[in-house]
Amino acid sequence: VKTKSMADGREAFQAEGIACYQTFLRGMLDITDNIVDGKIVPPADTVRHDEDDPYLVVAADKGTASFSDIANALAAEYNFWLDDA
Repeated sequence: VKTKSMADGREAFQAEGIACYQTFLRGMLDITDNIVDGKIVPPADTVRHDEDDPYLVVAADKGTASFSDIANALAAEYNFWLDDA
């Protein structure tokens, strides 16, 4: 979050932070294995050098608890198996 500051107003600063967080999470989901119908599904067009790993944890920290709702919405958008675990 480098294009906005609190000087731009709290709402603008928060909106920029959320947009950056969504971009980051989409990138993580793009490269994380998924489980579909009980089978591991690796990301398309991705070379993997490790074992299957469909587990992705996005944990809220102090002051960012509402961001777990954003993460859950993106998991749903991606049909990611873990959802709100």
